[in-house]
Amino acid sequence: MKVQVWSDISLGGKNEGEWGEIDLHEVPSVLESSNDSQAKISLGLDDRVDKPENLLSVICSVPFARSSHYSFTYRVVYSSGEIKWLGQFGRNGTVHIDATSKNTSGIVFEEGLVEKTAPFVWSTRGKQVEDLLIAEVAHPEDWSIWAVGKNRHLTFFLPKSLFKGPAASASLVFLVPRFRSYARYCPKTIILTASPAISISVSAFGRVQ
Repeated sequence: MKVQVWSDISLGGKNEGEWGEIDLHEVPSVLESSNDSQAKISLGLDDRVDKPENLLSVICSVPFARSSHYSFTYRVVYSSGEIKWLGQFGRNGTVHIDATSKNTSGIVFEEGLVEKTAPFVWSTRGKQVEDLLIAEVAHPEDWSIWAVGKNRHLTFFLPKSLFKGPAASASLVFLVPRFRSYARYCPKTIILTASPAISISVSAFGRVQ
């Protein structure tokens, strides 16, 4: 038995717009480690669960010309040759691929970031720094936040808990990407630190001020 994607993605010599099958394969666990001595302290959520028996994926090199739109559904092919379609009309999947900026960090900084320094410095002159927007997190739900307050207490925030109260008055903020078992790219942890007498806040909507 095989589980397949049935799609019009141009792969394997197919013409543009031609439909065909793509085999799904079991996802190897990225959490398995043969050397426990390499274990490290992590600020991320411990989302590890038993490996699902039915977690499958496919990796495709998709032809790209500025913008592309593909459709897909799923099917099961049995050894007898019988095919069971898993989708329904009007309820199948679509993939939209568009060009984006080279920024893959998930954090969009406002003007003022000096990238030639190490570490990077966000600098501004002639402006009030109170409630001044520094950056925005593209998808706050994909990050967890650790904030060190002026009292040096460490506080942990989940995206949902941010709606009860933002991470405010912090001198040091860690933006930690949440682990996704299906992700093909994971951003780096972002560390933000404030100058003396200045504090950082992160709102529930990902606004860093």
